[in-house]
Amino acid sequence: MKAIILSRVSTNDQQEDHSIEAQKTSLREYCQRKNLTVIKEFEIIESLTQGKRRDFYEMLEFAKKQKELVAIVADKVDRVQRSFKESVILDELRRQEKIELNFYSEGMVIGKNANSNEILRWDFAIMGAKSYVLNLSDNVKRSIEYKIRNGECIRKAPVGYLNIKNQQGKSDVIVDQERAYLVKKLFIEYAKGTTSFQQLAKRCQEWGLTSNVNNGKPLSHNVIAQTIKQPFYYGYMRVKEELHKHKYEALIAKELFDKCQSVIAG
Repeated sequence: MKAIILSRVSTNDQQEDHSIEAQKTSLREYCQRKNLTVIKEFEIIESLTQGKRRDFYEMLEFAKKQKELVAIVADKVDRVQRSFKESVILDELRRQEKIELNFYSEGMVIGKNANSNEILRWDFAIMGAKSYVLNLSDNVKRSIEYKIRNGECIRKAPVGYLNIKNQQGKSDVIVDQERAYLVKKLFIEYAKGTTSFQQLAKRCQEWGLTSNVNNGKPLSHNVIAQTIKQPFYYGYMRVKEELHKHKYEALIAKELFDKCQSVIAG
């Protein structure tokens, strides 16, 4: 029988140093023992809680195009699917004798003639995977809420600041000494009410004020407009249209920020 190897790690797994190569090695050895001829290997790196699983559906499309039954070989059920929504698709292909599911570590083979106990084991494994994803999602939400309460930045800091890892290996934000004074200069210039965003974009090129990503890409007038509206610079971060005080050094006074908003408004 032909076989497709599916190895997957989440971003979480990578942080914990789980190796996708270790998965592939074990699955290749499994295929050898079972006399399965590997015709394709799919390697997926994705978040457990986000994304549309494009690579997963690409793998299913490849399986459907085969003219004979093909085994999908994975380490565990949770390497293949996250929910019962995917079970409907996989089960239909199984019934049509397009695929046979092989879960190496769990010792499960789910083919056309799988009995009720085997299907039930599969269902329980999916429930375990779904429970893990839900718990992980809850933990992520709690972590974000905790950071917001403590004034910690939860996304990429704006130009004038830098995202770093501190001595404890945790994410932190510091003032970008090369760009911070130029950002303040940007606000002061715009507050005069005589300079458009397009003109400011040219001034920024003259000053050398660039983005701190993409190798110092010049700031467009759209980026400058977003920058002028960014409350982070006077000490607050916007999260879902709500303002929360952050713990980092402010680059400008609230009065200067308000003056700029008045210029935008009128």
